[in-house]
Amino acid sequence: MGLGLYVHIPFCLAKCSYCDFFSVPVGTAPVQGYLQALAGETVLAGRTPDLDDSFVSSIYIGGGTPTVLTGDQLDGVLAAVGREFSSIEGCEVTVEANPGTVDRGKLKAIKAAGANRLSLGVQSLEAGVLKRIGRKHGPEEVYQAFDLAREIGFAVNLDLIFALPGQTPDGWRETIRNAAAMGPEHISTYGLKVETGTPLARMIEQGVMNPCLEDEEAAMYEDTVAMLTACGYIHYEISNFARPGHKSKHNCHYWENGEYIGLGAGAHSHLNHRRWANCTDLVSYMEMVNRGELPVAEVEHVSLDQEMAETMFLGLRLIEGINMAAFERRFGVPVDGAFGRAIARHKATGLLTVDDGRLKLSPRGLLLANEVFVDFLAPEIG
Repeated sequence: MGLGLYVHIPFCLAKCSYCDFFSVPVGTAPVQGYLQALAGETVLAGRTPDLDDSFVSSIYIGGGTPTVLTGDQLDGVLAAVGREFSSIEGCEVTVEANPGTVDRGKLKAIKAAGANRLSLGVQSLEAGVLKRIGRKHGPEEVYQAFDLAREIGFAVNLDLIFALPGQTPDGWRETIRNAAAMGPEHISTYGLKVETGTPLARMIEQGVMNPCLEDEEAAMYEDTVAMLTACGYIHYEISNFARPGHKSKHNCHYWENGEYIGLGAGAHSHLNHRRWANCTDLVSYMEMVNRGELPVAEVEHVSLDQEMAETMFLGLRLIEGINMAAFERRFGVPVDGAFGRAIARHKATGLLTVDDGRLKLSPRGLLLANEVFVDFLAPEIG
């Protein structure tokens, strides 16, 4: 498996009320200076000794909203990556987009530059819900963007969020029905996590908005699984569904605890038992790159115990679970030897099962996954 490559474009039209990602409104940002620095970091990263003879199997241009850039600017980002990183045949190249920030010319430009997958940040197909969470598009713009992407030849992912304030189970089921009817290759459905410090968290604290009830959130998740699998989608990760042959290669790098490189302000990397994060201050980012320095703010050396624990709780997100023999080949330790007590505990509660050499979450375990994951944070070797 080759490396995953993530490129962060931190610009958006406006910050959504629930968003905790590093992003800034495009109207206040030094866009051209950032893109020049990003090209410079791409050169610096691509020529480091750690990446000699490395090949990229997936490229993901994320944000922010990358499609607030022009077609020429996005072409420049993809061209810089292509010059410095060798990709394998069939490399998945995804660009995140928001409905309302794409047009025919822009999509043709990024398709010509090598992108083959578009991830549309839809969130909901209810106009009232979209307005409540601060999205700048409505349902009609989703359908228009999807039709354009199809016309130009992209595989499409639809990103959806449930348990949003004011969202009802009936409204969510209608969103799922309409999303599936469009026929995208991939659908991601994430339960809303209210992040501390976001405008949404403050509105909930002040009683301006009411959070979704836990029982309703669980029902929405169960409806999602039932409806999308009935429509022929493969449920392959807790929150992700794909037509056969269309799993997200890039996200599988993360769930399989593989190696990846992140470029851009705030991007993260994991390579050769090291994890590092780039600085999130745009001025500092540009100054460091312009001095010929990689813009790294934090570095962590990943121990064997950490890597095993992360492999467990990331891999358990996959519906097929952990291949126990592959784990032992990778680490030289059987899964039961490292995590015997945690496995026994959650098999007894019915949250974990072992089937054909794979350790996996049960259907009930999918609903209570975080209760399982926390017990794999401290390996039990010795």
